[in-house]
Amino acid sequence: MKRIKIDFRGSTLVFLLFTISVIVLIGSVVLSLSVMNYKMKKINSQVKRAFYLSESGIDEAYMMTKQYVNESVNYAIKKYKDFNEVEIKNYDICSDEVFQSAFKNYIKGTCKYETSCKGLENLLNDNTSYLIFEDGYPKISASLVEGSKDFSIEVKSTYIYQNIKKEIVMKLKIDIPEYDTEIINSGIDADDLVHVIDWKIERGA
Repeated sequence: MKRIKIDFRGSTLVFLLFTISVIVLIGSVVLSLSVMNYKMKKINSQVKRAFYLSESGIDEAYMMTKQYVNESVNYAIKKYKDFNEVEIKNYDICSDEVFQSAFKNYIKGTCKYETSCKGLENLLNDNTSYLIFEDGYPKISASLVEGSKDFSIEVKSTYIYQNIKKEIVMKLKIDIPEYDTEIINSGIDADDLVHVIDWKIERGA
């Protein structure tokens, strides 16, 4: 009876090729995951950058608003004092109204003979006045609405970075201060007049 001989020549090569194929496949998967992870981290970094720069525009707009409100109060106090220094009869308005009217005019930018009276809306819409402004961004837009006892203002900051767009909105209420001797003598801080209604609301992604 003849014995069947099994030839194992070449099996080592086949096993080696199979092993190499598995290693290459695993390496390809790991490399693919690493590349995807890198891309995700890069996109996340771009998203955060766009968000923070847009947010910085809102922060600066808020500080500019408070500073302008302080200037408006000082202007109103000056106008009130000027009015009371001149004794003219038959005025249709009282000194209290002079104070509030001057404050509102300064906020709206409708006061006469005052170069610093730009108007809050115009000031905030001048993107080049922002310290963070560079290469056209962030784009700031503001709209001011006058009420009977206050102003409402909405400021939107938009930043686009690497095709990633972020928009953040801030809504404020600015009280119109009533005449008070303490205000005339000592002034009033903008923190008492400027109130945040909505802050850092992300609209875009």
